[in-house]
Amino acid sequence: MSFLSREVCNYPRDIDSLSIFIGEQDLHNMALECIATQIHISTDQLPLITSKMISVFSSAIATFYAPSDPSGKHGMRREHIRSMPSWQGHEQQHDCTFVITDDSQPGMKGINIVRVLLFFSFDYNGVVYPCAVMEWFETVGLDHVTGLWVVHPNVTEGK
Repeated sequence: MSFLSREVCNYPRDIDSLSIFIGEQDLHNMALECIATQIHISTDQLPLITSKMISVFSSAIATFYAPSDPSGKHGMRREHIRSMPSWQGHEQQHDCTFVITDDSQPGMKGINIVRVLLFFSFDYNGVVYPCAVMEWFETVGLDHVTGLWVVHPNVTEGK
């Protein structure tokens, strides 16, 4: 996934102010967990994020292989995932998407559903880390009328 080049204005440029602005008190720790996961160390080994170069984006582009979809070149697909404070001057728009959490499991057993609340990136020791704040959902079963999965917010995962 890659962020679009259009940065959203009017957001704070440091992690602690952004945390207050979006109402997510644990944003700093979540960003440290993101870094620790990518460089394979413990969050205890990381100093706090001091960068004043936080960038917020309204959308990201996901490019993926969808073998069952004949459109695109050889099943390749590209989708915009949006997380916007205002959509065409009206309500917010926060798209939902799938996250593969266990690729050894078939279908929905290895997939979670999330709603993207914020795309942002920041510089940490000379490396730019793209991140997303997401609201996680859990599947609770199939709807017998529509055949669609029913989901509820997962309060144990948090944002």
